[in-house]
Parts: sequence; C-alpha cells; structure tokens
Amino acid sequence: MCPRCRSFERHRLLWLYLRRETRIFTSHMVVLHFAPEYWFRKAFKELTNLEYVTADIDSPLADIRTDITAIDSQDGRFDAVICVHVLEHVVDDRRALGEIMRVLKPGAWALIMVPVDRGRETTLEGVAGSPSERLALHGKSDHVRTYGRDVGERLEAAGFEVTREPYAERLGPEASREYGLSTATDIYLCVKPAGNGPAGERRAFR
Repeated sequence: MCPRCRSFERHRLLWLYLRRETRIFTSHMVVLHFAPEYWFRKAFKELTNLEYVTADIDSPLADIRTDITAIDSQDGRFDAVICVHVLEHVVDDRRALGEIMRVLKPGAWALIMVPVDRGRETTLEGVAGSPSERLALHGKSDHVRTYGRDVGERLEAAGFEVTREPYAERLGPEASREYGLSTATDIYLCVKPAGNGPAGERRAFR
C-alpha cells in the first residue's frame, strides 16, 4: 500500500493502463465503476468528458446501490465497465458477468481484475461455510472462490472477446520498481462483440 494515497499495486497498474492504453481521459464516455476507491472516484468525477456512474451493493457513497448480479440499468447503456477485485466476493459470478455484458454497448469493453492463484489450473469454488472456513480455503474470509488460470475461459464463456493483459510485464522492471507493481497481477480486457455494428470496433478505446 502507498502510504500517501493508500493505493494498492493493482490500483496503480489499472491507473497506468487506463491513462496510457485507453481514451477514458479524453473521449466522451459513459462509464460504470463497481466499488471504486475514493481517489479513483474523485479523479473520474472531475473529468468533464465522462458520465461516470459508481455502483455498490451497500455503500451510501455509490451513485446506484445495486447487486452486480442484477444491475439497475437498461441494456446497452455503458461504453466501459470497471470491475476490480469484486467477482471473488460474488456467489454467482457467471450471472454477474452476464449482467456486465448486458449493460455494455456493442463493441464496448470491461476491464476486470481478480486475484488469481497461478498455481491452480482451474478455479476452486467454495461458497458455503463460515468465515473461518472460507479463510482457510481461499485465504480471505469474504472470498467465495479462488480463481485459477482458467479465468480467461470463464470470461469467454460469458460471451466476451478476452485479452489477458500482463501489463506490469509489458511496462518492464524499471516501471514496476518506480510504481510498485507486481507482475503477478493481470488485467483482463473483455470486449462485447459488436454484432452487426462496425467490425472490430472498440468504443473509445485505442
């Protein structure tokens, strides 16, 4: 954790990716962000080019209080969805992914990050049990699964075109030292197929 802004390495990695690899800071976009940290929310709310909507199941600070498995939004509203370290807390993550797909416009994208045990080939489910049992199984009392290397396959099963972005590796060791990044963290770029729209279009991305 950064002692100044209290960001974790996954947040710094995401910020660099958004700043350098997307047009979220310059193009007009409608963005849905689940459980955003304070400084993310503050920075994006100040951007005049964004219609920035925050969502959380119980936070009074969120623009909409909604369950990610039943998002309170019409179909095809958003140009982008940001979902970082949320799905490991959600009992039905497949339903959540279906909802993210539903609220995205054709050709729009989601950035999804989850903690991954790279030593596991497949995801370990373990929803039931007490907090102490989940702690023993997943390492966190509020996690309901441990994702394995099959994360991309699970995202593709929801209908997304998925690209695993090992972004800290791409930035290199010097940037990793400067920004305090971990090469064990990946970003998953999940694009909703454009259907009958312009082939290969990714709304306001690169």
